[in-house]
This record gives sequence, structure tokens and C-alpha cells, in this order.
Amino acid sequence: SLAQGWGAHEHADCDSSCTDCLRSYDNRFVHGQLNWRLALDVADLCLGRPLSWGRWEKLAHDAAVHFSVAYRDALTDRGRPAVLEVSGLPVVTLRQDAVVLGHPLWRIDQAGWNGTQSAVADELASSGYRVHMHDARVARALPNSLFMHLVAR
Repeated sequence: SLAQGWGAHEHADCDSSCTDCLRSYDNRFVHGQLNWRLALDVADLCLGRPLSWGRWEKLAHDAAVHFSVAYRDALTDRGRPAVLEVSGLPVVTLRQDAVVLGHPLWRIDQAGWNGTQSAVADELASSGYRVHMHDARVARALPNSLFMHLVAR
């Protein structure tokens, strides 16, 4: 099946799409919009299956670590960003702010948080953090979006 092929270990480094999965000459104008993980997630939802966090877990963790290393110098006057894991979700922290990287199809507004997001937010808030939810896919593609959550007020 497509899910087994795209989810195979040798395809794990493909962060959105590649010539081995979705990209072709015919769809060259939409390459930036193609994402095999999202395609499988939508297929799962159409089939009545739950969303799979496992498809996003490594990508989200890597995005958090990459951000903390890449933006360390830019944030030195505000402290050092750190990466935590709370209930299986990567969290980037800086001072009292915490940005939780979640599934791209999860809502990021508090009214729409699911049980996992609420539990992570409660745990972080009990430690004194202001919690922001963020999309792991966007965090990887646009790390500056994490920066804005941590420094903008």
C-alpha cells in the first residue's frame, strides 16, 4: 500500500514530497504544496481512522532541535531556547513561553485543542509557562514562526 511505501524507513527523510513519492514533471507547479504525510492523514480521516502522530513525531522533534540550534545566537539576550518532550510532543521553551509542536491538522486555538493538547498545556502551565500551540509542518518549513511565538508580545 502507499502508506507502507511512504512510511518505510528508507523514505523517512523525505520531509514533504520527493520524486519517489508525489513529485513528477506534470505537477511541478505545485511541488511546494505536496505532502505525503498530509495525504495519508486525509485518506485515514476519509476512511474513519484516527490521525497518526507517528508520521509527524520525528519531523516535529527534528524541527524543534533545529530551531533551538539555529536561533540560539539570535536569542542570547533573551535566554537559551530549550527542547522538552511532554506527553510525546516536542516543546520549545524560552523563559516563560512554551511552543508545543503538534499535528498539522490539530487546531491551534485553545477552544479547539484536543485532549492531548489540553493535557500538555495543563502540565506546562502548572510549571509557569505561557503555552502556544503550533503546527509541526509549519515549524519545519518556517522556523521564524516559532521565533515569533517566543519573542512577540
